[in-house]
Amino acid sequence: MNPEISIVIPVYNACDYLKETIDSFVSQTFEDWEMILVNDGSTDKSLDIIMEYAAKDSRIRFIDKPNEGISKTKEAGLNVAKGKYVLFFDNDDIIYPDALDTLFRLAQDSGADIVAVPFHLLYPDGHRENSVRLEFKETDGTDYLDRLFCDRAHWPLWANFMRMDTIRKANVDFNYRLGIGEDMVTLVQIIDAGTKVVACPVPLIDYRMREESESHKITSQFYHDYLDCLAISENLMKEKGTYWNVRQSVEKAWILRCLYGIFWGFDDTIPEDMERAKKIILRHPSAWKLMTKPMKRLMRKYMFFPKAAIRKAYRIASANNGKKYNM
Repeated sequence: MNPEISIVIPVYNACDYLKETIDSFVSQTFEDWEMILVNDGSTDKSLDIIMEYAAKDSRIRFIDKPNEGISKTKEAGLNVAKGKYVLFFDNDDIIYPDALDTLFRLAQDSGADIVAVPFHLLYPDGHRENSVRLEFKETDGTDYLDRLFCDRAHWPLWANFMRMDTIRKANVDFNYRLGIGEDMVTLVQIIDAGTKVVACPVPLIDYRMREESESHKITSQFYHDYLDCLAISENLMKEKGTYWNVRQSVEKAWILRCLYGIFWGFDDTIPEDMERAKKIILRHPSAWKLMTKPMKRLMRKYMFFPKAAIRKAYRIASANNGKKYNM
């Protein structure tokens, strides 16, 4: 018989944390699962660890393939997954012992396509912080996309426990080669207006905030990849017909990303970013609520003195260029 849950874990040079991640699943109170570990051309001892666990637990399988990036690695695991539900997971995070049992029962009892999962941010010194609170119990796909684009829900696939049929039906294209934000592109393909989403009431995952992790650092490449993800996601939703119901939220996401670039120290598109932000504000005044006070001051100045505001934006970007930021 096929397992109830498939766990797909892309692995790339994760030998320092991989055992702890796998052990957190082996110790689950819910036992009817399979794990597919997909080695994406690791150059450390990750494959040795994978083979060790596969040899001693029949629920654990693995794929060893050349390096192709995270999206294609997830696709490779999904292609062989047999579960009724699927949980994609990072190779360095930790899941709590009763998490699979909680997620499975929530999905079964509600008939949900997606269970949204809150989590803890786990810092190197051991302290934890709560993720954004999920302020809903049950909702549809349109509202969930609204929440995602307004940063009131979580884009990572590992924070979304999903029904396999829902993913198969979406026929997801994993060919987008993006350095960051590929989960946004994946989710907008999966979620339709009729998608049923329920929220888990408690955090179930420790998400490691590792200083050396490239996915946590805000670089110019990170910033521009994220803007690419927004553009791709917008086009995908227009093709599906879901865009027009969430247009305002998407535009709010654009205004924040445009202005973040200035305050993160990236100045190569400042005039275009500020003009785009202005147009969005005029269409959707409620976008003001999402901006920080420095962003609001800058945009007020731009409304009346655009040249002076652009000069100020360049000074802000110059002052912040090279600073370290972590997501």
